[in-house]
Amino acid sequence: VSVSKQHAQIFKNVDTHYIIDKSANGTYLNGQRIPPNANTSLQDGDRLIFGRGFLNRSSHSRFQSS
Repeated sequence: VSVSKQHAQIFKNVDTHYIIDKSANGTYLNGQRIPPNANTSLQDGDRLIFGRGFLNRSSHSRFQSS
């Protein structure tokens, strides 16, 4: 997977995970490009795309790379 060093930030606030896109080429959540530099909440089963790789979020584990 080829992504920039500061492509996105994922963080947790209380019980919700969020992502902030910090890239020039975009980050995709479930096939839709997310707005740059804005908090976007993540839900169980969401799929994030960074370049040619992706992550799945599961409530049973931390983020899993695929």
